[in-house]
Amino acid sequence: MHTRRQFVLQGVGAAAAGAAALPLDTIAQSGPQSAPVLPQQVLRTLMASAEVVTGVRPLRGHYEAYYIYQATQRPAYRVLYRRFAEALSATAGELGLGDFAGADVRARAGILDNLRSRQDFSREFEIPVIQETLAVFARTDAWLALGYASWEGSARGLDEYRRATDAAPR
Repeated sequence: MHTRRQFVLQGVGAAAAGAAALPLDTIAQSGPQSAPVLPQQVLRTLMASAEVVTGVRPLRGHYEAYYIYQATQRPAYRVLYRRFAEALSATAGELGLGDFAGADVRARAGILDNLRSRQDFSREFEIPVIQETLAVFARTDAWLALGYASWEGSARGLDEYRRATDAAPR
């Protein structure tokens, strides 16, 4: 009969021996992939559409992190984001603007409004792209637009006690 410690030590030893038997290229391939989850062009198009939908230029990177996380955790979103970017870029190309992300905000808003009025586009992209972007906005940048120093759940005011106040003492 083995003690608990002997059992654990035998299991760790067997696992180490198994890992040592693997070729190094197999271990390297099992690590994080170096290829990006979303191509840079798709990410630029998503960020440009986020600016149009929210009315705020995304500066802090949380929209980008959200899109990458969704594409990583939900493989169907990776395909959906690519189709969304292709639809926007194709429409921009038809209008002679070249790239959706490179167009000015008014042109992007016109393209997105035009596509959102089409039922097939709206059915496929309204909730997973547009509405989720608005949900990220509501949890983050909407707080800043309302005048708060940061959004809910983020650290704020940690150094306020060291700053001079604007108001005169009473």
